[in-house]
Amino acid sequence: VYFCKAEVAGGMDPRMQDTHIIELYADSLWLEKGLSANTISAYRQDLQAFSDWLASRGQSLLSISKADVLSYLGAQRAAQRGCYPACAAFIGCSAASSV
Repeated sequence: VYFCKAEVAGGMDPRMQDTHIIELYADSLWLEKGLSANTISAYRQDLQAFSDWLASRGQSLLSISKADVLSYLGAQRAAQRGCYPACAAFIGCSAASSV
C-alpha cells in the first residue's frame, strides 16, 4: 500500500500524521486483503509501537529510512533476548546503552 503525502493532512503534528497513516493502512488491510479484526489490531499495535519509537528519536513514519527500520528491529531483538551490550552494539541497536 502506498500513501502519498497529500493523503495525510498537511498541518497535523507528526504524531497525529502517524496515527492517520496507521489507520489508513489498517483500513486497506481490511478492504484489500480481508484480514481479521485480530490480525489488523496486531498490525496496528506493532505500527504504533514503531511510531512511538520513532517519535522518541524525533522522527515520524513519513521521514524514515531503511536504516531506521533496521535499527528498530535490532532494538526489539535485543530487548527480547536480553542481549549483552556488545551483542546489542554488534546488531546495531540503540538498546546497547540500556542493557
